[in-house]
Amino acid sequence: MQTLLKSLLTFTAALFFAGGVIAQDTPIKEYSSDNRLMKNVTTMEVLENGMVLHF
Repeated sequence: MQTLLKSLLTFTAALFFAGGVIAQDTPIKEYSSDNRLMKNVTTMEVLENGMVLHF
């Protein structure tokens, strides 16, 4: 029973470590500089907090 628990703990720690390494190199958002993507986009509304809604 102890070896099973130890194995599960080691496996879980390895998953957390691997996930952290992958997340370091992944950008949160990628923005495109291609203006064609925004060709048909119009501003629909500006909220009170400053967020702009596009249609």
